[in-house]
Amino acid sequence: MEKTRILGEEETTIELNGMLPYGTILANGNYEIRGSLGQGGFGITYLARDLMLERDVVIKEC
Repeated sequence: MEKTRILGEEETTIELNGMLPYGTILANGNYEIRGSLGQGGFGITYLARDLMLERDVVIKEC
């Protein structure tokens, strides 16, 4: 693993390619990363699950 990044009040490790691993929980347990949709010059876009509303959402990491 490359390094550790703080996300909200939780810690997670980042894979060598810089993307968050599947299953990473963000925003104090509100979202779960389900996969990557794309990566470009402005960041990474993820498919995630809103655990409170029980629906899929898109999260952009800039």
